[in-house]
Amino acid sequence: MFNAKDDTILNCLVGMYLDVHFVDCCLKVQFQQEYWNRSADNIETIYKFVIPKTCTIGDFYAEVGGRKITGVVQEKGQAQDTYDDALATGQTSYLALQDEDASFNSYTISIGNLPPGQTTKVYISFLSVALNKDGNYVFYLPPELLPDVPTSGCCKIEMSEGVEHVYSTVGNISKEMDRVQWNLVPSNQPIVVSVITKKYSQPKAVLEYDEKTKSKALMITSTPVWQDLNNDLIESQVEVIFVVDRSGSMRGSRISQTKQALNILLHALPPLSRFNIIGFGSSQDWLFEKSQQFCEENIEIAHENIKNTNADLGGTDLVSPLRRIFSQPPDVDYPRIILVLTDGSVNDRPGTINEVRRNQEQCRLYALGISSSVDTALVKGMCEAGRGEAAFVI
Repeated sequence: MFNAKDDTILNCLVGMYLDVHFVDCCLKVQFQQEYWNRSADNIETIYKFVIPKTCTIGDFYAEVGGRKITGVVQEKGQAQDTYDDALATGQTSYLALQDEDASFNSYTISIGNLPPGQTTKVYISFLSVALNKDGNYVFYLPPELLPDVPTSGCCKIEMSEGVEHVYSTVGNISKEMDRVQWNLVPSNQPIVVSVITKKYSQPKAVLEYDEKTKSKALMITSTPVWQDLNNDLIESQVEVIFVVDRSGSMRGSRISQTKQALNILLHALPPLSRFNIIGFGSSQDWLFEKSQQFCEENIEIAHENIKNTNADLGGTDLVSPLRRIFSQPPDVDYPRIILVLTDGSVNDRPGTINEVRRNQEQCRLYALGISSSVDTALVKGMCEAGRGEAAFVI
C-alpha cells in the first residue's frame, strides 16, 4: 500500500475477518478488511489480492461513514475512467481490476481519497468448489493470502451427507461440528479446514431459489468410487521424471520431507517404467543423462543419490531444467510424467508456468508443494498448464 501523493508506504490495513461457508462441495469465502487512514491527508491505497484460479469473484462492496458502496461490473477501461473521475471530484472510490497475467487470479484493489482519520471496510467474496478426496472436503488458505494484521473468522459447515469428523489447523471446533471459530491467526500459518462426510459416494442434488430474480439453479453431484485398478493400468509403461528443488530455501525439514517423499514415490512406480531424478537450483544435477529403465540396479543408484541429496544448489531456476527436459523428445511408448517437488520460491513464476504451457502436449506435470509457505500460485499454475494436479505437504 502506498500514499499516491508521496509514494510513502503506509500501514493502513488494521484488521481482517474471514467468513467461510461450506455447503456440501461448494465454498463461499468472504474477506472483510478494515482500513484506517492514520495520516493528515487524503490517501490512495493500492494492494494485490490473489485467489485460486478455480475461484470466481462473487461480491465486492465497501462501508464508509455509515454508507454501503456496492461494486458494479464494467469493462476494464470504463471502470478505470469511473474511478479516476471520482478521485478528481474528491469522492472516496473503490476499484478492483483483474490483472492480465493469466497464470493466477490476481486483482489490484484501489481505495482512493480515504479522508484523514477515516475507517473503511472492504468486503470481497469468492465462490469455489472444495477440494474433495473420498468424501474429505478441504478448504485451504495459503499464508501468502493472510496479511500481517490481526485475523479472525469462522467457518460454517452445512453437509447434506452428514458430518463424521472436522479437522482444523487453527481455531476451535463446535461440539455439533457445524462451525470452526478462530482468532488471531498467525500470518505465517495456513488455514486448513477438512470436513469428512458420512455418505460421500451417494449422488445428491441441491436446488437453490433466488427470490430477487425468481430463478432456480440445480446442482447435481456424483462421486465415483474406484474399487479396483485395471491390471493394464498397473502394468503400464510410463516415463517419470522427478524434478527436485535443491535451492537454499529447501534446507532443514523441507529437504528431509522431500527425500522421504522421493523414496516413497520411487517404489510406487510401475515395474515397466523409466525414470530420472533432476536436482535444480542455480545449476542442475541429473541422475542420468536420459531416463533409465526401472530395475534393481538403477533403483540402488537412485537411493544412493537421494541419500546424498542436500539443499546445496543455490538459487531457484526451474525454467532451465524444464527446457532441457522438453528438448528431449518423449518416447511414444512411454508417456511422460513430470513430478516437481518444491517450496515454490522460484526466480520466474510466469516464465516457469508459460514454459510448461508451451510444452503441455509432451507430458503431464504434477507438483508436490513442500512447507506451509509454499508458493501455491506457482504450484497450481504449473499443474493447470501441464494438465496435472497439485498436492501439498504442510
